[in-house]
Amino acid sequence: MPNFWIKLPLLGVLLSLTLVATAQNAPKDNSPYSRYGLGTILPTDFAALQSMGGISAGYSNPFQLNITNPASLASLEYTAFETGGYAKYSTLTNDGETAANWSGNISHFALGFPFKNILNKRTELKRSPYTGGMAFGLLPYSLVGYDVESTSTLPDFGDVTYKYLGKGGTYQAFVSSAVKYKGFSLGGHLGYLFGNMTNEQSVYFNDLDYAFSNVFRDEYSLNGLMWRLGAQYELIIGALPDDDTKTSSERSRLSVGIYGNSANTLDITATSIAARTNSFYNGSNLDTILSSVEEEGQMRMPMELGVGVTFYKLLNYKFGADFKMSRWSQYDNPLKQDILADSWRLSVGGEYIPNARSYNSYLKQVRYRAGLYYGADPRIVDNQQLSTMGATVGIGLPLKLPRGLPSFINLGFEVGQLSAPDLLEENYFKINVGFTLNDNMWFYKQKFN
Repeated sequence: MPNFWIKLPLLGVLLSLTLVATAQNAPKDNSPYSRYGLGTILPTDFAALQSMGGISAGYSNPFQLNITNPASLASLEYTAFETGGYAKYSTLTNDGETAANWSGNISHFALGFPFKNILNKRTELKRSPYTGGMAFGLLPYSLVGYDVESTSTLPDFGDVTYKYLGKGGTYQAFVSSAVKYKGFSLGGHLGYLFGNMTNEQSVYFNDLDYAFSNVFRDEYSLNGLMWRLGAQYELIIGALPDDDTKTSSERSRLSVGIYGNSANTLDITATSIAARTNSFYNGSNLDTILSSVEEEGQMRMPMELGVGVTFYKLLNYKFGADFKMSRWSQYDNPLKQDILADSWRLSVGGEYIPNARSYNSYLKQVRYRAGLYYGADPRIVDNQQLSTMGATVGIGLPLKLPRGLPSFINLGFEVGQLSAPDLLEENYFKINVGFTLNDNMWFYKQKFN
């Protein structure tokens, strides 16, 4: 039986890779609501935090990365490589009709490390009150993906079919860093946002012989820098003056965090094409009737602010709550006029570890996670702002790697809804997969007496 639990993480790796590979063969998304703004804004939390509802402002972990609040990187004690992906099954429901779709994508690549190797810190005769950490990587920021068709009957024209197609998205390459003095951490995040998006609308006159079909296509590319600052304060509850490092790690802690940024400005370029085609005259070729190439402008991104609190004992439990708001009413894209509203999200969640140091029970070492969230989405459709809600559960499976270093497979499951009264309802089930691989030999300085 023990061999089974040792092999279980490896089975999880194979299962996770299969899920992501299967989802990669499907469209990355099919959400009509991604027509608006920059599309669907994706979470910056990795799989472990998403399984706890997305709590991140006050969260820190010596083994895993939290890049939402860069201040948390100062608590990192091991070099951590993180990657992952997701598979998503969504259903669109309107007037009793339902359409389903599988989608998926790689969610992140990130590498983080402490400024000082943990082995060197443990051999210091006098501990420094300063610590620090750094991380860099690549992750998607937003996603545009939809393929929708509708048909209506017009006088003198008969049946007319409208097709809407959107694809693309934006990505963020980032570097983050933080320093910590005793219980106070301060960090910064600098990201380079870039990407391309395409929105296309086609009109077909089904009942008119030899009628031309009209195609309207807008292509956008954008790039620019984005920044974010974060801070955390950690209070050890019940600390005594004679506590050593081991005793201190067994104390409960309360961590309060805040992060945010002011409005950012990005450069955007748009190419708009209006064209027509007729299969009788020119096959599938497009006959362009109007073209506007490389209009340039500057896009204004919103101010954001997040606050939260986490109560935890490092090797036993974590419970927290977060509140995040974004001033999407500040959003301004001169080349694609969309009206967005301020958004907010409230998240609660936690993690429980029965016995992280158990030698005879693998299940007692597993991290068990759950969370809830509710909020307002920035997109407005037919004068109604969308709302979002969901529930999450997950587990963190310790990996049995050489040298006994803590590494994990993080599996998360999420059910959620995006909707507004009398509008299309989007329900989804999402599988998040994350891999955390730790090492303690980076920047190790050997000492000889």
